[in-house]
Amino acid sequence: MSAFKRELKAFQLKSSYHPQEGSDISGVVKVSDEGGQGYAYIKFSDRLPSMLGKHMPYGIGPDDQCYLKVTRITSSDVYRIFCYYLKTNVGILLWEQRDIPEWLRRIKRKSYEDN
Repeated sequence: MSAFKRELKAFQLKSSYHPQEGSDISGVVKVSDEGGQGYAYIKFSDRLPSMLGKHMPYGIGPDDQCYLKVTRITSSDVYRIFCYYLKTNVGILLWEQRDIPEWLRRIKRKSYEDN
């Protein structure tokens, strides 16, 4: 069961040329789809960590930082948006949607280690 029925406007998720910094949620989104593995840079509302933290097992904070992951399920043509902890890889399903999220316009396909 997902934490939200859909993406909330209050999240203010937006595509970006540079990742958001200074937050307990990474500005880099991990992407897994028919093109393989990739990532995208995003910006978001300052309220997003507290909004998502209410649903995460340990909350979100300096010791429990998180990242978003988007996975396309090709068999059902659905995108699933998850939130995972950086250190433990424990996470939750945030919501599902039919279309690719607007904020994933610039998916980069080279590996994270190449940066």
